[in-house]
Amino acid sequence: MAVSADSVLRLLDRRERSVFATFALARTATEAEREAIDLENCVFLRERLGDRFDATVARFALGDRVRVSVSGVNLVRGWIDFALLEHPGAEAFGKKGRAPG
Repeated sequence: MAVSADSVLRLLDRRERSVFATFALARTATEAEREAIDLENCVFLRERLGDRFDATVARFALGDRVRVSVSGVNLVRGWIDFALLEHPGAEAFGKKGRAPG
């Protein structure tokens, strides 16, 4: 059974409700800040479609150096698509160092 925010608030005293509301506002502000940063990055990179960049992987094989190009930007969702062009460290793992294309 899911518990609604309203039912939780009814059980809390005034001070606890204030803390709960402050936490909720801070969380909303953090989410809005992240969305604004994503949008700013998209606006900047939409003019750079096809440009190539040296980058450091932040997920999967952390710290690997790669070369990517900007392949797409979705302003509505705040997404940036990159195409992997080169992965020089991949030979050490038996993978090709260049992406197809």
